[in-house]
Amino acid sequence: MYTMTGIRAENHMRSPYSLFFLSIFFVCNSLILSAMELPSSAILEKEPEFARDQCMTSQRAEFLLQNPCYVQKAAVSKSGDKWILIAHKNGMTGSPNFGGYYEISILDNESKKTKVIHTIKNGQEKVLPHISNPVWSPDGKKVAWSCVPERSIVRDAKTGALDANDERAYDEWVKNRGSLLTVYDLETDELTHVPFTIEALELTWGTDSNLYGCGYARNRGERGEGSPEEVWMIDCRNHSCEAERIFYSTYRVSHCSLVGGADSNGAVYILETIDPQYLISQKATEYGPGADYSNWKLHKVTTDNGKVIISKIVDWELENQESIIFYKPTYVSADGNWLIGNVLLSCGKWSKMGLFSLPAQQLVLIEDEEEIMPVGWSSDGNWMFALVPDTLHPRPYGGLNRCPARYAIQSLLP
Repeated sequence: MYTMTGIRAENHMRSPYSLFFLSIFFVCNSLILSAMELPSSAILEKEPEFARDQCMTSQRAEFLLQNPCYVQKAAVSKSGDKWILIAHKNGMTGSPNFGGYYEISILDNESKKTKVIHTIKNGQEKVLPHISNPVWSPDGKKVAWSCVPERSIVRDAKTGALDANDERAYDEWVKNRGSLLTVYDLETDELTHVPFTIEALELTWGTDSNLYGCGYARNRGERGEGSPEEVWMIDCRNHSCEAERIFYSTYRVSHCSLVGGADSNGAVYILETIDPQYLISQKATEYGPGADYSNWKLHKVTTDNGKVIISKIVDWELENQESIIFYKPTYVSADGNWLIGNVLLSCGKWSKMGLFSLPAQQLVLIEDEEEIMPVGWSSDGNWMFALVPDTLHPRPYGGLNRCPARYAIQSLLP
């Protein structure tokens, strides 16, 4: 008779060390199995494997967790005490086409503990959906996000072309896919899912209890397939969603997106930009009202007794073919004085992180912080929260691990 290790049982039992080796074997096996079953919250809470100067390149950030993890998107409450983290698990890269699933968790900044509140797996199309940026309600009691279904496309290996029938089916599917809004209540630990007819690719939450979504309407209406994104005000009270379109760009070469966050007065902001491809190819002046065509515009959205008021507060113009464009992600400070986000400079020659002063209408470039991902501001405007990448230890299959951190606003200024 032979055991699993290939040693005769009678010889095994005769050894004076047999019980000792057997016990070591079972202890090692139990440790391996325990490690395999560790939840993600335990992985987030373990001690860092590298010292700060070995894995983090930022010298200005104050890290809230010392060990980075693969977080794709995040948001922080106005008080700064809680984060919502969206991580892509068990996939080769951040692309949903490479499998895996989304894990959504709440991080308590004081205890450094995380709680998984939801997981999102492949849908009917066997592909993970596009997930929007998560957003906090003004009172910090709820979080929300939206999912837009994705669908894999099979192309001819030689020509890259779609079959005509498949192409028609795909186009029809895209026109009618909509999105799924999800709201999580931290007090009741309940999730509410609401199907929505708009592709809500981005969200923000105003203090008037309305969500604002940016994306495309089903069938694109009268505006056509190539039209820019639209912004909708969404009332999700009473477990239903009623939407009103409040903004769309009049230029077909532009994009509009929601600026993350809201100021202390409850105003939300819409960023309207020229398509960077036109700027890079030096063709921006061929579109719109001549050479005065702006690089980007910022619109402020407020409500007065249910009436939506939109006012343009920034109109950044081209100067000598030099371009400065804000593009996603961009966040507004709680005092309404600052925008922070990625800046495309000089017709696409390089990209930097920048702070834009709304009162002074001036841009301040932030050196050596190009890779950070802003995710919010503190209510007093003194802290900017971000995901900071571990650029020294890239993931084997692509992407960068990121760590929640915060920056004192003074550390970002010259």
